Amino acid sequence: MARTDVNLFWLRPGEYSAHRGHTILVTDTEGHVRSGQEGLFFRRTRFLSRLVLKVGDEEPRFVSANPVEPHFMISYHLAPSPAGAEAGPRADKEKSGGEMAEKGIEIQVNRFAGGGLHLDIHVTNHGLAAATVPLAWELAADYADQQETQSGKRQQKAPVEVEWTKRRHGGELAFHYRHPELPHATVLRFTGPADFIEAVGGVSCSLHLAPQQTSTLGLDVSPVFKGERTDPFLYVLDVRR
Repeated sequence: MARTDVNLFWLRPGEYSAHRGHTILVTDTEGHVRSGQEGLFFRRTRFLSRLVLKVGDEEPRFVSANPVEPHFMISYHLAPSPAGAEAGPRADKEKSGGEMAEKGIEIQVNRFAGGGLHLDIHVTNHGLAAATVPLAWELAADYADQQETQSGKRQQKAPVEVEWTKRRHGGELAFHYRHPELPHATVLRFTGPADFIEAVGGVSCSLHLAPQQTSTLGLDVSPVFKGERTDPFLYVLDVRR
């Protein structure tokens, strides 16, 4: 029987992937989706063309990223503590807090492909002072098919509308592709102990952390292919260090 699933995807040097069934996530070596052939694909259609995490206005410092299983990849990042010098020990406060202030926030992102995409974002405050961490996700969807991403030439294109819905414990951002023959959409559901809001080009939130505290945010991405929604598989796995 001929194979027709989306896993028949040729990766280029400098790309990582996670896949299961009709879903494949292709990222750069830092775990971000930026350009080119990167993206979240479902049934050979790209339902996310941009997925970049920022702390404030800057990307966190990249530490490492690795594929763990065919459907699972992980990355680590560091960012300065918003508490500044107060995050470091007393001896370092005259030096702007030292290394603990410069690398006081650790972010671990676990990505699970299957059905759609599920992300666990573990944020840890290693500093000695409480910190309110501003997080933001840059997001976009273009609904190019696999061949179009490889050739760089679009055969079909239509407007993409964005809709934000506030939820009790998070929020939901939806992209709607307004092509008359391709009623696709992408639903991104954010959950966790933070106040999520729609921002220019994506979603943002502020996460308050006590000293040495870890909090986890969730992001589920559900593709809607020709009007039929598919939710990501549920994974219960704790690989925090």
